[in-house]
Amino acid sequence: MVIDVHPNFHFSIDDVFKSLIDASHPMIEFLDEIDYPVDLYCFYQEEDLRRDNKLPVTYHAPINLSHVSNNYFKDNSYIKFGVHGLDKNTPPHSQSPDEQKKTFDKIYSEFDRLGFPYSKQVRLHEFSESYELANYFNVKGVDRLFTTDKDALLWRIPDNFKLMMNRHGYCDYNGIKFVQTNIRLENLIGESEDKIKSMLDNIYATKEYPTIMTHEYELYRPDVREVGKFVIKYLNDMEKLV
Repeated sequence: MVIDVHPNFHFSIDDVFKSLIDASHPMIEFLDEIDYPVDLYCFYQEEDLRRDNKLPVTYHAPINLSHVSNNYFKDNSYIKFGVHGLDKNTPPHSQSPDEQKKTFDKIYSEFDRLGFPYSKQVRLHEFSESYELANYFNVKGVDRLFTTDKDALLWRIPDNFKLMMNRHGYCDYNGIKFVQTNIRLENLIGESEDKIKSMLDNIYATKEYPTIMTHEYELYRPDVREVGKFVIKYLNDMEKLV
């Protein structure tokens, strides 16, 4: 199932897994507080949980999405789910296209079991630019992949597309759209509110729309959650004026 929500800015969270099995994860309360559309980009498996004392259950072996039973995200129509990668040590760019498809098929299968709606836009782990899978993603209803927020702009796509990406924040390549990630919440820590507002205003003025991200593990930090709430509120207020 694909939910078609295209707000005037995009917010997403990478490296999602632990919050799917731990209802006390601070990300869950954070999402309730911001009350705005968000994409969660999920790993298929996580090996470190067997050593994680934050969890209410002790896991003695690597677990994957097939172990997820909690459906507390299901009833929030503003939360959408996208593939991210096999695990934190296996980014898609380290796999062959066929291996990537197998990984993503397993993730999508679990989304279907859990009743999680698909996102139409995806950021792959380590900003993998999997343009070889354009047709695969089109079938899944995905119409764009997010690229890096770093100055490199693009890693694998030919350099002549960097001019378009630099000017407008997006480019089309091999049958799929690539959109630049603009800001990581964790990189805003220590910046003044006026500086953050100026950065966001500039993105609105020069790019297709702002794309904001963070990571699930960063949301253990109160300062990241607070700056996230500030950014979302500011952009949401701007959106109402459009």
